[in-house]
Amino acid sequence: MQRDKFERIMDHIVKCIDDAGYSAEEQLAAYVLTGDDYYITRNGNAREWIKKLDIKQIKRYIKQNF
Repeated sequence: MQRDKFERIMDHIVKCIDDAGYSAEEQLAAYVLTGDDYYITRNGNAREWIKKLDIKQIKRYIKQNF
């Protein structure tokens, strides 16, 4: 997936997690560690979007943004 598209999707997911009242950093880290999408809110279809992303790209995103 192209980097700009990936980042737009991740920015959307982070906003959805924040809007739901959770720490995006903690929720994304838990998702990466466990692979359990339970840590990602359904708000804004964030859970469905994150399933489409590569876990390695998500790890890089976390390291660069948190």
